[in-house]
Order: sequence, then C-alpha cells, then structure tokens
Amino acid sequence: MKNIHILIVDDTELNRSITGTMLEDWTKLNETVILHVEEAVNGIEAIERYKNNLEIEKSFQIILMDYFMPYKNGFETAKEIREIHWAHAKKPVTILGYSEEYFVKMACPTAEDTVGLSYFDDFLHKLPTEMALFMKIENCISTQKRN
Repeated sequence: MKNIHILIVDDTELNRSITGTMLEDWTKLNETVILHVEEAVNGIEAIERYKNNLEIEKSFQIILMDYFMPYKNGFETAKEIREIHWAHAKKPVTILGYSEEYFVKMACPTAEDTVGLSYFDDFLHKLPTEMALFMKIENCISTQKRN
C-alpha cells in the first residue's frame, strides 16, 4: 500500500468537506493507495501545516489549493510552499490550483499576471466531479512515481 498525504486548502468549509468526502470515497475504491487528508482554511495555515509536516518527515505529496482566500491567496501561498519545498523537501509535491476558471482568467488577464500560475502543476475546477478529481489524483501519483 502506498500512503499519499494530501492537503486541501480552501476558506470555504463546505468545499473542504465535499472534497474530503470524495477523497475518502476514492480511498475506499482503491486497493493500492491510502490517502491521508488534512485541511487548511487559508494560505497562512497551509504554509504552517506544510512546514510542520516536513519536520516530521510526513510531507504532503498533493496540495489542492484554492486561488482566492483571505490573508494569503493561493498564488502567494503556492510560491512560498515551492520555495520551502525546493530548500528542504525530499519528496515531490504537486500543487493543483482549485477554483472556478472564470475567476482565474479575471485574476490573470495578461502574460505578466500568469507568473503566479507557474507555481501550480495543474488546474482543477471547483467543485470537481468525483471522476475529474480521481483522475487528477491518479495522474499526480503516477507522475510522482516517475520522478
């Protein structure tokens, strides 16, 4: 069995709950992977959880990150997590942006604005279907196996 640690970062409790439930359902269907899911309500909490998990060598392999949150948005948070990761982590981390595509296009209308998107590995619509979420998680796991 492979253990995968996932962090859901979203300021909306309902979104975290629904996504967490979908991931629990996926774990029940999958015989080769056990998902360990944690949640953070904003970017500041996500960074703290990421740092704490690195210290106990239980780093997150996948982070589902809302782009738009109070205190520290997903772009700033992803950048800071990447910087910490590059300096300290031994395992790869995949950061999936997680928002309505319309809002992302509004936030990044020009090429200069898309620099923040470079800290994300992929994009997932909020709230995804179970199949879309499962496919992204499977893809993340298989990509990390190759690296």
